[in-house]
Amino acid sequence: MAKLCGTKVMFFSQGIGPVTSRWGKFLMRALANKADFVTVRDEYSKKYLKNLKVTKPETVVTADIVFAFKPTEDHVAYASLGLKGDERLVAVAPRPWFDHEDEYIEKLAWVLDELIEQRGVLPVFVPMEPPYDTNVSKKVMAKMKNPSKTRLLGDSFTPNEFYNFISKTELTIALRLHALIFAALSNVPHIGLSYDQKVESFLKRSGMWDRSFPLGDFTKRRCLKMRFTCLTMVQRRKR
Repeated sequence: MAKLCGTKVMFFSQGIGPVTSRWGKFLMRALANKADFVTVRDEYSKKYLKNLKVTKPETVVTADIVFAFKPTEDHVAYASLGLKGDERLVAVAPRPWFDHEDEYIEKLAWVLDELIEQRGVLPVFVPMEPPYDTNVSKKVMAKMKNPSKTRLLGDSFTPNEFYNFISKTELTIALRLHALIFAALSNVPHIGLSYDQKVESFLKRSGMWDRSFPLGDFTKRRCLKMRFTCLTMVQRRKR
């Protein structure tokens, strides 16, 4: 519609894919080739467009626009928890994952219980996209042995408030891409459960992919490995 009106069109810092249907691929190829400028946030997206035969204009790899985020100091989210100040915080940012949600929820609950019991941490759930993430957080807590030793941030906080909270943690465990980016921006160690190529692409660029896990392959063996990785990273952060 923009092109029909004579307006310039830009694809701005996009993550591309998956485009699975024949009709979807046709539309992407036909419409993206009419754009005036295309930027994507990772090399995978550039290759994906190339495979779809999107060649006009040249695709430029930049970064997720969240990397341009300019935070201001704000302690509202942290203060809402009523903490003493000496807690060892681990941010947890889950999200719904279609038909496989129950599988990873139970395993994540087990990992968090291990962190609580062996390192005395306080997991705090960060619902980046409420109410969906809030509901998933409550499901994880319901599967835990130590739900009373966790906290759940409210639904009404701004990105800036979430960023400031994550910056106070010792470790971030997340499915949500932007929770992982906030952790990287604030120099907090982070472990990703990758449900999508965009998460894997970011973790490879942040240098944390070898410590992270594809969510679809989150087996008991990987669960044990994640537990060990989390325990090790929290211990190093303490030092």
